[in-house]
Amino acid sequence: MREPFSPEPINTLKSEHLDDGVRPIMACVGTAEEYGSEISDFTELKRRAVDVDYYADSEKLASQNHWNAGERTYIISGIDNKPKFTEKLYDCTSVVAVGRDIESNQEISFLTHQDPYSFLRVTRLDFIGDLKKRLVEMKSVCQPSTVDIVIIGGRISDTDDYQKSINLLNTLVTDAFGFSPVVITGPKDNGSEDIYFDTEHRKLFVIRPVSLLSNNSYVAENSETNVKRWKREIISEE
Repeated sequence: MREPFSPEPINTLKSEHLDDGVRPIMACVGTAEEYGSEISDFTELKRRAVDVDYYADSEKLASQNHWNAGERTYIISGIDNKPKFTEKLYDCTSVVAVGRDIESNQEISFLTHQDPYSFLRVTRLDFIGDLKKRLVEMKSVCQPSTVDIVIIGGRISDTDDYQKSINLLNTLVTDAFGFSPVVITGPKDNGSEDIYFDTEHRKLFVIRPVSLLSNNSYVAENSETNVKRWKREIISEE
């Protein structure tokens, strides 16, 4: 692990923000066809997992310790040791955070699902306030240098919104933990994603359609460079 106050940025792709022996979130990305028989494993996982249901009504979400600012704005789950999942991310992005509980030594996590159009404009202050509080809570209950955070999702239909959403999420995570999170894949150009997170084993499964852009991971602070490249690719294909 890098020493505190290092002049060089922390490379989260190399897990420099984690103590030795602490696993980063391991992500598996593919289409439903590529996962094949593993799809049945996700069905089993869902039976014992927290459903971070972006499409549920606000009253139901509040009763489950999920935070939001109205239906189809954003949802931020509570922090616990259960697996979690969220489905049908179209333009939406998701944040997955996991760490080791100070008291129990168990792996604990929270998961979000948010619409860039809403949290960049209509519910911006609510979203920023709620995600900040959840990140601060996560930091307070986890052992130092055991927290890993990744971003998933987004669609390239509006590159400005995509980049702004990644930038805002990056700022909030960096302010709270001092590192820029890994974005698991580039944005898709069609369809939606389903996300399943096995908290205990720090395993993330992303089911997404085939994308003409990029499935490669990158560090969130480098979003501008990547978005410029994707724009060039889109123009060259037209």
